[in-house]
Amino acid sequence: MKKIIIIEDDEAIAEVTSLALEMSGHEVIAIDDPDALFNMIDQFKPEVILMDYNIGNANGRKICEDIKFNPKYESLKVLLFSAAVSSESEFKNPLFRFFDGFVPKPYDLEDLLAKINGTYSVDS
Repeated sequence: MKKIIIIEDDEAIAEVTSLALEMSGHEVIAIDDPDALFNMIDQFKPEVILMDYNIGNANGRKICEDIKFNPKYESLKVLLFSAAVSSESEFKNPLFRFFDGFVPKPYDLEDLLAKINGTYSVDS
């Protein structure tokens, strides 16, 4: 079981994804406010963050960089959760270099679980 934070501003996607991950044995918190993310990380202590690229007026890439540049959080696995990327070649764009992987929307549940559980590699 992993602790996962989903940061997603589409309530339906956040709800369905949370339910699917919880049914797979994970502990999940979904938030839609990027300003609450760092407090939530400190309180919940997740192993994985599933982050939308566009979260309201915020930019997931910038938030991911803030996570990775902070020594306190740099070991967190951050997965891009977006329709903006649908293939490995698109994910290799330097814009996404700080993300540890990606889950395209719409997602395949087995793919999502493999990426969260670490049984999938971007390089494989």
